[in-house]
Amino acid sequence: MSKARDTLDALTRTNAPDDGKTYVRQYDQWQQAPITGYALLDFGTIGLGTTYTRSNPFGTAPVIVMAEIAVNGTWLREYWIYVTGSGGYGYRCNVDGDTIYLRTGIGYLSSTSTNIATPHVGITTATDDVKFASCRVHVWRLAD
Repeated sequence: MSKARDTLDALTRTNAPDDGKTYVRQYDQWQQAPITGYALLDFGTIGLGTTYTRSNPFGTAPVIVMAEIAVNGTWLREYWIYVTGSGGYGYRCNVDGDTIYLRTGIGYLSSTSTNIATPHVGITTATDDVKFASCRVHVWRLAD
């Protein structure tokens, strides 16, 4: 679970108290979040303008989810932008009850670093925009 813990730490630790515990940001305050389980879900190859679903491996227990896509051998963390008149770009996951939803935009999943705030991993022009990619979702179960 150390790789999963490292990924979660990178996601949740920015400006959090530095006491070795795991925290999540909620309502503009850091809340301690004991992690009691972890799962990595394979969403296969995802494409544009689609909603994908998987069962939450922890039922209706509280979880943190984070999607990643593989681009040129590197896993990129989720992002989402909306452009008026053009629609959504990127991909994002969330949880509703016992279901994990992954939604994709209609423009691209990833683009150049000048278009989005994520490493471009070899995407240098708009013609390189990613329209299909392998996707995985990290699921961390929080204590009730």
